[in-house]
Amino acid sequence: MIEKNETFGGTWPYKANFCESAGFKQHYVDEGPRDGEVIYLLHGEPVWSYLFRKMIPILTDAGYRVIAPDMVGFGKSDKYISIDDYSHQMHVDTMTKLIQKLDLRKYLISSQFLNLNKNYHK
Repeated sequence: MIEKNETFGGTWPYKANFCESAGFKQHYVDEGPRDGEVIYLLHGEPVWSYLFRKMIPILTDAGYRVIAPDMVGFGKSDKYISIDDYSHQMHVDTMTKLIQKLDLRKYLISSQFLNLNKNYHK
């Protein structure tokens, strides 16, 4: 696991936050004004929220609150030992728990998966 305070030579200045789910810690970034409109940046495989390191300050400077989680198994989040423990539903459940923990009611999800970008608004 990547150390929680690792900054990668100063290229990752964001505070490490964690949400516990089923005994595992899921890392996420929560930057910008608490009352700002929320943009939820969701990475795909094989990357983690480090992908968004240059976008986060642009969005927060524009007044947005940015949430950028690492899926379980990626980045600073805990990893399962067995590949059999990973499932689509497990990822859905951990992301849902994080959204509930942060009490996000209205947000834009911007996702990246294998260089395909999708945006969803709730």
